[in-house]
This record gives sequence, structure tokens and C-alpha cells, in this order.
Amino acid sequence: MKNKIMILVFVLTIAMSTVVFAKVITPEVISFSDVPLTHWAVEHIYEAQSKGIVNGYPDGTFAPEANVAVGEFIKMVAVTYYKDYKYTAPTDGSHWAMPYVNSLHRVVLNKDNYDYETLERTITRAEASRILCMLYLTTHNVELDTTYSLVGSFADEASITDMTDRLAVDNCVRFGLINGHAEDNTFRPLEGLTRCQAAKILCLADK
Repeated sequence: MKNKIMILVFVLTIAMSTVVFAKVITPEVISFSDVPLTHWAVEHIYEAQSKGIVNGYPDGTFAPEANVAVGEFIKMVAVTYYKDYKYTAPTDGSHWAMPYVNSLHRVVLNKDNYDYETLERTITRAEASRILCMLYLTTHNVELDTTYSLVGSFADEASITDMTDRLAVDNCVRFGLINGHAEDNTFRPLEGLTRCQAAKILCLADK
């Protein structure tokens, strides 16, 4: 009798988990032809889409492995932070992302660090960690840890040479926002951040 009850509880648990997943990813919600249910970031991508953090392309794709430009990532961060952000395109010939940059000035970044060329190039994982760390500190009741105890666990930690980057990466890992590549335990700080990675880390920061 006891075994039957345990089996029933297990089945109900699985069934409930399936129902919860179905609420997140349903045939009606799926709109990206290149994001199958088997994609590792599928839930984060569609959660980010539902929150307006990310969007797809007119051809129905999301391009999950494509790199994110600095301006694009800052837009995602602004939408994550402000929720109901109302965008007004600049009329002075500046970069389209400057309104987002200005909105986050002295909140999670310094606008003086972002010119047109910077906003156009790919954002690295280290750079994204800096902004992500500030976003999380601003929106959560947490303190910055200065022990650098986690960044040293990566096989390529010596390549994270900037101390600000090391601090940001260390704390983003500590907060559970970002991790390294499991296959070789590297962080790859200079590698471009991908769209699926951006969706994941911003959804986690928005919890």
C-alpha cells in the first residue's frame, strides 16, 4: 500500500510539472521557427519574449546563437529594469539605442562610455557581466562580494584580467545569473554574448 501511495505521488508530481511547463510553452506561444522545444534556453527565450525583453525577426526566426550588439543588450536591460519603458527615437542623429543608455545612466552604467561605434559592436560576456551585476545589485537587496572566490574556478580565469570584470563575473556567478561553458569549464570573457544567453541571464536577473 505504501509503495502504491509513493508511486501515485511521483506520477502526480510529474503530471503537475508537465502542466506547469505547458503553461509556459504552448503551441500558441511558440513563434520562432529556429527555437525548438529541445533548445536549452527555450523557456528563457519565450519568457523574455513575453516580457518584451527580446523580439524575433520578421521572418519568424529568433537567431538564438547570433551575437548581441552593445546597444541591443542595453535596450534589453532597460526594458527589464523599467518594465513599462516608453521609447522615443532620438531626433539629433544619435544612435537609436541612446535613449536606453540615457535612461540607465548612473543606474547601471555611465553614458559617457557609449559612443556610436561602441553601441554597434558585439558585447562580450565580460562587458555584459558588468551591466548585469549592477542591474542585480540595483534591483535586489544583496551586497557585492569582494573575495573573488568563484571567478578563480574557471580554467581560463587568467584571461579575465580587468579587476572590474573579475568582480562582476564573480558576483554574477554567485548570484546564479551566469555560468561558464560546462564542456571545458571556461568563462570566455571576450566571447560575444548570444541572444539566447542574453534572454536567460536577464530572465534570471528579473526574478
